[in-house]
Amino acid sequence: MGWFNPKEVGKHWGKVPYKKGESYDIDIIAYNDQNIAFGECKWTNKKVSIGDYEKLLLKSNYIDIYGKRKIYVLFSKSGFEEDLLKIKSDTLILLTLEDMAKIMGL
Repeated sequence: MGWFNPKEVGKHWGKVPYKKGESYDIDIIAYNDQNIAFGECKWTNKKVSIGDYEKLLLKSNYIDIYGKRKIYVLFSKSGFEEDLLKIKSDTLILLTLEDMAKIMGL
């Protein structure tokens, strides 16, 4: 599933390059020597869309990753739209509340 043991986990925010007055934030960033994961948490009653994924892709490009493999993780309270589920992969991980409960052994 693309999992790895991170050295560091945190949040990231900054200014959008070349856009005066614009900023961005990424809910979760985790990395080790080979991988970097960008995570977005959506706690709404709306399913996460491909547009939400595309926004995370764009924000991840603002960060120098020094050759690390990018992994994207989307967390959702309400699930995912079908078009996003179709492109799930080792580098696009989609997690619902139920998935997180299983991971934690609940």
